[in-house]
Amino acid sequence: MSKSRICINICGLDYVILSDENQEYCVQLSQEIYNKIKEIINSNEGINKFMAAVLTAMNFCDKYKKSEALVSNLKDINKKCLKGEMDAKNVAEKLKKDNELLKNKLKEIKKKY
Repeated sequence: MSKSRICINICGLDYVILSDENQEYCVQLSQEIYNKIKEIINSNEGINKFMAAVLTAMNFCDKYKKSEALVSNLKDINKKCLKGEMDAKNVAEKLKKDNELLKNKLKEIKKKY
């Protein structure tokens, strides 16, 4: 997929970015960034736009890192579940074979007596 040039505005400044995403998505992201910067400025006296932008970047980076850790954890859990599923299938298959052997032995015993 080719990258598109997309114009976004954050805190009154225009940025042209290259993105694989559509313009609507990029505008939504820029609006979310702006809202977070505005929230930080409004809740902290003496914070300028640059400081708020850095704090916003820290907040989003924190969320990203925690999301990465969660995804990694979920992948590990999924691998364990898949291994457990394979183990259960193998046990079930072995039990089926054992059951067939026992049925055959029972038939043999019934024939003898």
